[in-house]
Amino acid sequence: MKEHLRKFIDYLSLNRNVSAHTADAYASDVQQFLTFAGSHLEKKELSPQDIDLDLIRAFMGDLHRKGQSRASASRKLSALRTFMKYLKREGWIAIDPAALAVSPTREQKVPAPLSMDEMSRLLDMPDPSDPPGRRDRPIL
Repeated sequence: MKEHLRKFIDYLSLNRNVSAHTADAYASDVQQFLTFAGSHLEKKELSPQDIDLDLIRAFMGDLHRKGQSRASASRKLSALRTFMKYLKREGWIAIDPAALAVSPTREQKVPAPLSMDEMSRLLDMPDPSDPPGRRDRPIL
């Protein structure tokens, strides 16, 4: 699989014209998956046919257990999807198992409410002596 990964990174750099940083990130993410897969399957040498949807889901679960953010897990899955599409396009696999993998939903962070003191300061900020202040005060 190391040879496939090397050719994939060359493909990204030469054919898709990605930056060196992007190519490095893809290589790192896919290598992390391949390391996990070898350990999970207890194999030293993986073949493209060893990769299936269950293995991808196990990898995503492992990322969650290790405390990776949803955004990081989603990025790693995106890199893996691109790699699997490449393997399919090159004829190394017949079916792309990553196409069925579901990305983690993005976290929606709710902003913290203002304290009473902060709210009072905000409402007192517009200067009623100038036109913008007279306009802003009723808006707030």
